Amino acid sequence: IAFGLPHIYHWASPHVETTGARETLQERYLEPTSFYWRAACYFAVWLVLAGLMSRWSRQHDETGDVRTAWKSYKLSGFGLVLYGVALHFAAVDWIMSLQTEFTSTIFGPLVFSGQILSAFAASVLAFCLLSGRNEYEGLLSAKALGDLGSLLFTLLVLWAYMAWFQFMLIWMADLPRGSIWYLSRRGGGWD
Repeated sequence: IAFGLPHIYHWASPHVETTGARETLQERYLEPTSFYWRAACYFAVWLVLAGLMSRWSRQHDETGDVRTAWKSYKLSGFGLVLYGVALHFAAVDWIMSLQTEFTSTIFGPLVFSGQILSAFAASVLAFCLLSGRNEYEGLLSAKALGDLGSLLFTLLVLWAYMAWFQFMLIWMADLPRGSIWYLSRRGGGWD
């Protein structure tokens, strides 16, 4: 992506001309150097969080020390907020900026809820596959799997709610800059 930035994002091409206050602000935000710095910050946040959680988890498994579990517990709430904020801006930078005319305030949370939904669906699938094995027979009950299915359905409804309301608000506003995102994805290939 870093080497092909002008080929992926039209705003990174040196031949793009913009005018007006909104385009100037957008031009400054989507300047390739700041784009790279923001991407480096996103990865730094994610890698530090993953590294700390992984190290503390291994330490707890090896030593059984409750303090390492407590550190993970304390970091997880704050880390989830950091992850969500970084993912919101990463979604705007990497996905929504493919079409700079399109704007949506719920786009980041929609991507975030889609990630949670997919990860949880993969976890439920793994639990279902493992539940039939003899060594896990006593750990997973049918009630627990039913509860996981209910939680998966709840996450699906949350994602669908956000996707629907983004679409509905764009449809109700009936502005060309809002429908650009959906029009190019309605047909065959995406631009």
